[in-house]
Amino acid sequence: MRQGCADGDRDLERRETALSSLRQLRAGARRADPLRPARHGRDPAGAGHAGRILALEEGHFPYELSGELETLGCESYGGRLETAFTAHPKLCPETNELHFFGYGYLAPYLVYHALDAKGAFVHGAEIRVPGPTMMHDFMVTRDHAIFMDLPVTFNLEKAIKGEIPLGWDPDYGARIGILPRMGADADVRWFEIDPCYVFHPMNAYVDGNRVICDVGRHEYMWRESMNDFAPSYLHRWEFDLERGTSSMHDFGRSAQPGELVFAEASDSAGEDEGYALGFVYDKARDASDLVILDASGMAQAPIATIHMPRRVPYGFHGSWIRG
Repeated sequence: MRQGCADGDRDLERRETALSSLRQLRAGARRADPLRPARHGRDPAGAGHAGRILALEEGHFPYELSGELETLGCESYGGRLETAFTAHPKLCPETNELHFFGYGYLAPYLVYHALDAKGAFVHGAEIRVPGPTMMHDFMVTRDHAIFMDLPVTFNLEKAIKGEIPLGWDPDYGARIGILPRMGADADVRWFEIDPCYVFHPMNAYVDGNRVICDVGRHEYMWRESMNDFAPSYLHRWEFDLERGTSSMHDFGRSAQPGELVFAEASDSAGEDEGYALGFVYDKARDASDLVILDASGMAQAPIATIHMPRRVPYGFHGSWIRG
């Protein structure tokens, strides 16, 4: 699907183009324009790469900002980017490549991309998944890109009726796909896992023949409504040739963690040497904590817990950018 950069009424245009997309799907078209251009997105995030500041939202192209945070315009990399650009790209500290992806509710449902150290668009590959899954984030290691194909899916018929189109699909299944960086669909190795949902990972790295992923895992998400979801707990997947094992960090029964970000300990630090920082809502006192964990030992007690005077809303995004 091709995104664009013009202004317009977001809700009206989305409904009009969704209707058009449904007609094209019923007529047998493979690709359509499900999202028309929009000036603003929900819950934007930011990234710095190749001397540029990008404002990101997972349904659209990236927008470039000036050093004074003025909007300079959106970027399609000479027309090579034809999908949305995730709000959570991954910057390689060794190559300075920026790896990212786009998902959509029309095929191709998932496309893996990369920019080189100078910001040039150098890779794009469709990764085949069974349907329109909501893939909010992903992971990279020194050697791999890792995608989470999980059972929160998009229902276009519900969207046409004006209903909430995202929800839990118990028949979709759940799996993790691991492929070499800059790889293609034929290179993906899929691992079946128990059904769950993950908005955000904390870290991923390689240890010998194992690929280790630390994530915030929900047992289920949006089963009956958008208010029907399980708490998030830190969870570890370890993938080898045949099996996976897991461990988790338990914040406690009254705690609900949000997105965590990684801050390296130093410029010369190893891959998991650093800190995972994030807000954790404590229902018992109706306020949030800023929790700092040792990224190399996620199951251990927090290094520090800073009590906030009030609740920090879910979805509040943070980024760690080197000074």
